[in-house]
Amino acid sequence: MKKLYKLTVTLLFAVCMFAACEQDIEKNSGITEPVQDPSKTPTGVVTGDLIDNLGTSVIVASSVSGDGGSALLDNGVIVSSSSEFTLATKDVTVATADTARTGSFEVRVTGLSKNAAYYYRAYSYNANGITYGDIKSFTTLSVVFSPYKSDFAPGTPAVADWVFDKYTGYDPEGVDLVWFSTDIGTTSVASYRDEEDITLTSPLIRVANSADTLGFYFYAGAYGSPETKVKVYITEDLSDYGAPVKNWTLPGGTHSRTAIPLKDYYEKSIYAVIVIEAGDFILYRFSIAPTTDWGAV
Repeated sequence: MKKLYKLTVTLLFAVCMFAACEQDIEKNSGITEPVQDPSKTPTGVVTGDLIDNLGTSVIVASSVSGDGGSALLDNGVIVSSSSEFTLATKDVTVATADTARTGSFEVRVTGLSKNAAYYYRAYSYNANGITYGDIKSFTTLSVVFSPYKSDFAPGTPAVADWVFDKYTGYDPEGVDLVWFSTDIGTTSVASYRDEEDITLTSPLIRVANSADTLGFYFYAGAYGSPETKVKVYITEDLSDYGAPVKNWTLPGGTHSRTAIPLKDYYEKSIYAVIVIEAGDFILYRFSIAPTTDWGAV
């Protein structure tokens, strides 16, 4: 009798432990593992590539070719900071497709960190279990979204992602080739070309409004140069600027503002690149925002 009692208690304990584990898995991912019948799970689950990389989110395309003979219950993508993971792994990020069917699907994965490495894989499951695609990896971009504005501050770049070719820091005497200046009554970044071109590159900026313009105020020749030559580029790829959107030859003492429409770059991530080829040039109140946000052109 005692042996039968111990066996009964042991079996009850095992059942409770299994149920507890199953609840944990369901709480984390919405399904249970392990796979009940691998021969009848979905087939041809392919982890696709990133369609878009938005810093704190990505869009991934994947596909599943067969349902394993049973209706699909869910398709999606899971993301983890570790290289080994499943739907049951703690702290994975799960993005579910809109429809559970064979074919291609896209999901947006949110809640990520900028400039961080991640692993991801597609999944599909039916009543018989789960099938996973291959594990791939990506690194999120460091991207800011429009409207974006910057009044440069003396001493350091206003945004860490700005790149100032030959930047050497604030110099009130104006001796350095590139320096910050407050001589015109506002914070700005100024450059004076010597023997080589000087390049100022903005952070990567996501154009979130079709009415956005690339705008900034500038002085040319404020430090005595009789002529300033400047080219402005809008590019998605810093290895290929393409053609300039502005190609100025400005007389000394020029003071103006530019506003370049960005409707062709709506929902794209771009850099603004300013190249000073001759003379001196002061840039201030840079923005990617609707023109009205900065006043009249």
